Amino acid sequence: MFDRSFSARMKTLLRTEPIHQIADVAGQRAWADAGFDLHTLCLAAIDAVVSRQRLPEEATYAEVLELLGELARRAVPGADQKVYAEVATYVVDGLLNTPGKSAPFGYDLIDYARESAARRVEFTLLYEREQRATGTVVLNATVDAINALIGGLDCDVEDEQAAVELVLDRQLKQGKFDQAQASARMGSQLSIQYFEELSAALEATRRDVRSVDWREAMPQRLARAIDHVGERLHAEARLLEHVRAGQSGDGEASRAKRPAHAVAAVVDLLEDCRTRHTELHSQLIDARDTFLDEQVRQRFRPPASLQTPDLAEDVLHPVLRGNREQAEAACEVFAAAAFGPCAPRLPRISRLVDMMLSPRVVTATPVHLPDDPGVLVDPPASIDESAVEGAVAAVASIGLPARLSTLVSNADDAAARLIVYAALWAYAPSGEEGDQDPDGVASRILGPTPVVTSDGTALAMPKWCGDDLVVAANEQQTAEYWLAQDEGGPV
Repeated sequence: MFDRSFSARMKTLLRTEPIHQIADVAGQRAWADAGFDLHTLCLAAIDAVVSRQRLPEEATYAEVLELLGELARRAVPGADQKVYAEVATYVVDGLLNTPGKSAPFGYDLIDYARESAARRVEFTLLYEREQRATGTVVLNATVDAINALIGGLDCDVEDEQAAVELVLDRQLKQGKFDQAQASARMGSQLSIQYFEELSAALEATRRDVRSVDWREAMPQRLARAIDHVGERLHAEARLLEHVRAGQSGDGEASRAKRPAHAVAAVVDLLEDCRTRHTELHSQLIDARDTFLDEQVRQRFRPPASLQTPDLAEDVLHPVLRGNREQAEAACEVFAAAAFGPCAPRLPRISRLVDMMLSPRVVTATPVHLPDDPGVLVDPPASIDESAVEGAVAAVASIGLPARLSTLVSNADDAAARLIVYAALWAYAPSGEEGDQDPDGVASRILGPTPVVTSDGTALAMPKWCGDDLVVAANEQQTAEYWLAQDEGGPV
């Protein structure tokens, strides 16, 4: 009754226990009576992950949700789209054990084959992994999930793969392509299982080289795996050639009886197996170097802490229950450890000068509100025409070139202000839109091409300060003026 296979049979049943729990706990959901088959959705999710596992484009969380949502819609048409999304999320999170914080599923059993010894069995079905090449977070299935999917015991994968290939070869020769498709799919799943077993050993080596027996067990396993993968690649190449060459039947009549979709499916599955075995073969060749590199790296690394805190229970909740001072102290320690030191910015005179001389940056776009038709807005004030005429007359009476103090000496206050503004604009025009010569006032007062220069002479006039600028009508007048100054001529 309790033979050696009893423990294996118990473990096989336990692998499906999370799926049964997902279906049982769903009775508390609002959509529990809608008729969704959660057992089928769980197996479909595992199948979707396994079918693309270790390929360049692996299944992501969102893609599996989309697939399960579509299956749920087909099973129960007419429901709300949110219900389909909720069902899919519930199934995938259950397989990831998200309610249990992604911890392994754990069950206690009594092994009657070992003197009724009680022991705890822990396993994981799906887990999230980041692809090193793309940085994308994808879903992967464990060996236990693959065993739960194919419904087999915990058998030796190498022997099972060899047996499946013999069955597949026989089915192809007899033209049983529908059965061959099922065998090829099982072979693909076994390839993924074998890949995961060896990859798990290599990942364990990267975490802690002492957790894997590299003295005897692992070298023997690698040598056996390299031979096994080489045999599988040779067998898969032979089977692919067998299918493509049409050697499964003799004559056109026999080939016409072959279902095209089944043949194509067999070819695709064999191609997937060969792709995975090729990648696994390259990893096996580099496995010894991985061990040596990790041994060197981990020898100089301090031992990791054996106590890993629960971020929710041990960190977040105590901070939320504490007062403000305690929370600030914890947040300061966390920020310093998470973001690292921040070097203060040292002031530099060159940057300060550039910042002060740079134009003002408009940080916000002004909001233009519609005018209230009931409110009368006064038009903008225009320049007094009499002041402009007075400024033109004052400049004409003196003549150019002349100093600014001379030009404004006989003008009234309004005309003098316009002369000064026109001279300043001609000396350093802004060039920005909106700061151009309004209505051509400066051109009317000083001419179309005024040239204003300065020799640093102070402006000795009440109400004004700055340089006593030299105003000329053009470049030639400016040159003649400064030439006369050099020769000692009148100012």
